[in-house]
Amino acid sequence: MFLDIIIPQYKENDKLIKRALDSINNQLGIDFNEIGIIMINDKSDVIISDELINSYQRLNIKYLKNENNLGASLTRQRGLDESKAKYVTFLDADDYFYGNAGLQLVIGCLKETDADVVQTSFIGQRWIDEKLTDVTFDADYTKAWLHAKYIKRDFLIRNDIRFSSELNNNFEDSYFCTLVTGFEYDNKKAINIDFPTYFWTFNLDSITRKKRKYHYFVEAYDDYLKCPKLVYEKLKNHNKIFADYYIKQATFNLYGILESKLFKYKELIDLKNKYEKELLIFIKNHIDSYGDIDKDLFMDIYKEKIKGLEDSLGIKINIKDIDLFLNENNIFISWRKKYEWNFR
Repeated sequence: MFLDIIIPQYKENDKLIKRALDSINNQLGIDFNEIGIIMINDKSDVIISDELINSYQRLNIKYLKNENNLGASLTRQRGLDESKAKYVTFLDADDYFYGNAGLQLVIGCLKETDADVVQTSFIGQRWIDEKLTDVTFDADYTKAWLHAKYIKRDFLIRNDIRFSSELNNNFEDSYFCTLVTGFEYDNKKAINIDFPTYFWTFNLDSITRKKRKYHYFVEAYDDYLKCPKLVYEKLKNHNKIFADYYIKQATFNLYGILESKLFKYKELIDLKNKYEKELLIFIKNHIDSYGDIDKDLFMDIYKEKIKGLEDSLGIKINIKDIDLFLNENNIFISWRKKYEWNFR
């Protein structure tokens, strides 16, 4: 098998799965004998019917069932462990492949270049001006997303890149994809293609978008803070420059969320103060990662990155607040005074 498509399935029924499978079945110019589909039911009572699976005569579909509920992260990892293909990609059960020429383009590129990673652009749905709008995410911007990422399985094995059980349902994709990015820098065998091959639907029942009392980033902040710690430990002895940069970027993202409207509620004041202290401890523990960085230069770089965070959260982040936080806590001043920190 050349490419396995891994589909975790939980509450998605035949109707949704049919849309995903149709999007594969409708691809043009590919040899379906080279394509495998590994669909895994994560201990759900919503079982995909044999009738639907058997209706796709040219698709090689393996439908597996977890004995226990493993969550998104470990279910995807099971799919990787089951795969024997040269390349793998992931498709969420409520999403689908965009158009009918994407897989032909990607497979052709993989065969011609033998790349470790091919990342294409994808289309996602966003609420803009109170309307659900299709937005194109460029390939270079989407490195932290699993969507439209095609990865050589041997590359993952050689570098021991696996999904983390510590981030089973929150930021597990960010952790995995950041490791892919960190390791791929070594051999320069990663290719970006600005041609959309994936459609990310707006699903109100998904983990990140389901209705909740507070925003997802508030309820999952612990995991958001944990993610860069795990990434750093994995990459620090392999690609220290990238690991250090990721710590810097994560610092801005984490503080930007704390100072956003997401934590505006009075009942969240104590939680916000708790997280701010934890963030300062995080900074202290990774103080060497900041180095003798030029603050103005880093702010210029980050201004380009912050738009992606704002788009993800649907909020405006005040860079002046972040700059004030950095100065107040000496993040860019007196680096060697590692332990002279005063918590506010």
